[in-house]
Amino acid sequence: SLTQKINNALVDVRATESKALEVLVDKKDSASVSDDEVTSQIEQHIAQTQERVEKIKVYAAGLTDGTAKTQATATVDGAQKALEDAKVILGKNEYKAAIAKIDESKKLIQSLQIQLGTDETGKEKINIIY
Repeated sequence: SLTQKINNALVDVRATESKALEVLVDKKDSASVSDDEVTSQIEQHIAQTQERVEKIKVYAAGLTDGTAKTQATATVDGAQKALEDAKVILGKNEYKAAIAKIDESKKLIQSLQIQLGTDETGKEKINIIY
């Protein structure tokens, strides 16, 4: 379906964002990019991912199935924790480790999307906000 194709494209875009950050980190010395610029880019990436986590958190809170709600809440909490860890790691200028934590958060969000995929209405909502 069109929704699924769009969502697959979004997953690819999210992966490309991380790869672009990794290249920036790898090339920062030869490209004369400052630590502040790298930190700023990673902070923006954290903020974008945080925004998606918050949207999914609101959706998860509205689930009526107790098991699904518990699983969704735990997954969202894990994604939030990974982003908090990314911030701490970034504060130590460990750029690649921070990017890895952001990716961990994104993978948790994606797993939630898959877990909730059995309910077509839920799947569509989770896919659209992801």
